[in-house]
Amino acid sequence: MAKVLASTQKHLDIYDIGQDLVILKNSGVRLVLSCTAVNFDLLSEVEQDAIIAAYSALLNSLSFPIQVIIRSKKMDISFYLDQLKAVEKEQTNRYLKKRIASYRGYVERLISKNEVLDKSFYVVIPHQEMLLTSSENPLKKLFSRRKKIILNKGAILKKAKIQLEPKKEHLIKQFNKVG
Repeated sequence: MAKVLASTQKHLDIYDIGQDLVILKNSGVRLVLSCTAVNFDLLSEVEQDAIIAAYSALLNSLSFPIQVIIRSKKMDISFYLDQLKAVEKEQTNRYLKKRIASYRGYVERLISKNEVLDKSFYVVIPHQEMLLTSSENPLKKLFSRRKKIILNKGAILKKAKIQLEPKKEHLIKQFNKVG
């Protein structure tokens, strides 16, 4: 008989994903917004001040917690460099061929000094149903073996959507002001 290995999912706190919401095993729900970045250094001083003021207004307007996640992933651009080589080889115009070679060299020097990173930005809005429990020792709950969790997914999603939708709309409105 083959030994069955534990699934990675068993160790995650995520129970399911539905209706654009992440449902946790503890009945919590998270709404995740994907955001874009603003290249702050390329803006004028007036534009920078405006963004700082809008971001300050966003933070001051919050009456609920949020979590900001920034994911940086090293990118492999060797495919892009290979494409440049191919275009350079096919180019018949000597001047353009030289310009492509120069550009390819520039990119190669740039990535040899700096890593090329792909950054993703997310804002998480949590929703946790407050449950009244017995006066059981919290340490016992923490160190006991996990029981199989049975969640009423439909009811949890319905309550969470009612709570999270206005928060989502508020954040989207505020982030649009930031740019």
